[in-house]
Amino acid sequence: MYILGIDGGGTKTTGVIVASTGEVKAIAEVGATNINTVGSVGVEGEIQKLVFELKALDVQAFNQLSVVFAGMAGAGNDSNKNELETIIGKVIEKDIPIHVENDAIPALYSGSLGQEGMVHISGTGSIAFGINRDGKTERVGGWGYLVDAGGSGFAIGQEAFKGLFDRYDNCKEKTLLDEKVLRYFSITEISNLIPIIYRNPDPRKLVASIVPLVFAAADEGDRGAQQVLLSTARDIADNIKSLAPKLYSTTETQIPVVLAGGLFSRKDWFISTIKEQLELVGLNCNLIVPTVPPIVGSVVGGLKMLKGEIDLEFIKRLKSYFENREEERN
Repeated sequence: MYILGIDGGGTKTTGVIVASTGEVKAIAEVGATNINTVGSVGVEGEIQKLVFELKALDVQAFNQLSVVFAGMAGAGNDSNKNELETIIGKVIEKDIPIHVENDAIPALYSGSLGQEGMVHISGTGSIAFGINRDGKTERVGGWGYLVDAGGSGFAIGQEAFKGLFDRYDNCKEKTLLDEKVLRYFSITEISNLIPIIYRNPDPRKLVASIVPLVFAAADEGDRGAQQVLLSTARDIADNIKSLAPKLYSTTETQIPVVLAGGLFSRKDWFISTIKEQLELVGLNCNLIVPTVPPIVGSVVGGLKMLKGEIDLEFIKRLKSYFENREEERN
């Protein structure tokens, strides 16, 4: 028996075939498959590429697939879920169970390893999502950068730019972060940022691109950059605080909370503040930063569909493979 796990995002899509023993047989990566941005034709094209590459790597394992579990960006409603399941089924051409969930489920399972809990995803955007032991699901945030971006890379970049322009307007001295931003864009005048930002085809991504500069400035003692990061940590905690009562009672002893996404590669700037803010309202949470990518969560989802339970030896082998793979990359 073999599981096909898919992690489909707005930038890239990963697919992996794993044996029931936990042995990875094939792994491949293609482009974006968020149906809201690339459409159904775009999704089908990328899934076809993914299947072609996986087959080329191990056709025997592909031919023995027992289940497909796909966590897909854009699968936040039943209409999109059904369409994505149809697309994947059409490309796979197999009479096997195909299950599509939004991409928060793999992110959760990558840290909880198939158990219930909550996840806060903080990348360019952000969302809090959870599922309790009764199978009830809820979300907070994730409504798009135009109306909601708290706890995200975009929000960090936006606050950094706001501070920069505020200091310019009020004739205040440039900070270390301001200087880093100017050098990053190879300009000397702050006013020259305007065409760079507003003429960019993807201003959201551009604003979020200065996040590493904020971390670097904060590490070097820039108080403004430090405050931006602390404010982001409080926003993340606020999202978790809003989500928890929808899923758990006030008597819950410890709630698993997975912190996923690129921002948590610098968890040193977030964990203590998040924990402190949650404890202030009496929430006892076990904060988990995954050591493996979300695709592992998709495979775990497939394993649950296949066996109805979590095989610890399977998880051990799977985690070991991806942790070693990450070490080799670094």
